[in-house]
Amino acid sequence: MHKTSVRRGRFIHSFIGKRCIIQNIAETGDCFANSVQHFVVGAIQFGNQKERERGTKMQEVYEFLKKARVYYLATVDGDKARVRPFGTYSIFEGKLYFQSGASKPVSKQMIANPSVELCAFDGPSGTWLRIAAEAYADERLEAQEAVLNDHPQLKDRYAVGDGELQVFYLKNATATFEGFAGPIKTVTF
Repeated sequence: MHKTSVRRGRFIHSFIGKRCIIQNIAETGDCFANSVQHFVVGAIQFGNQKERERGTKMQEVYEFLKKARVYYLATVDGDKARVRPFGTYSIFEGKLYFQSGASKPVSKQMIANPSVELCAFDGPSGTWLRIAAEAYADERLEAQEAVLNDHPQLKDRYAVGDGELQVFYLKNATATFEGFAGPIKTVTF
């Protein structure tokens, strides 16, 4: 049986946020360790680029919602569609959030079935935005605080940790900007 010699050294990686730190990569000349290091550094750079692109796309959607001020949120209630106007939107920790009351049917519908669509219209430009996504509740107090800070007009009805304030973030979102002449562009985040 042939034994392969292994050089001494360790390859330790720890994830801090979205960054990977490589510590003590084997001895000089270790071709495999150097290849792994180059692969990991390339993956980090690719991941950072994708994160920046995602953030830019989400920011564009956020700016449109801000300009439109009101959007309509569609949920599923059993086998029926339900639509209502909303006006809250925030970006927190790289995700697009909105708010509802926990006792409202809309919150219960999203908990039961996270498939949602949002639609906003900007009259002066004649464009609208449609977002198909999944909405997930975030129970963390930090997320509630971020949304309330962006929408202080809600502080007379809701408080962080009151059990009624519920915030949701969008996941697997496809946002389509459209006009009367047809689709303008589609972004995902």
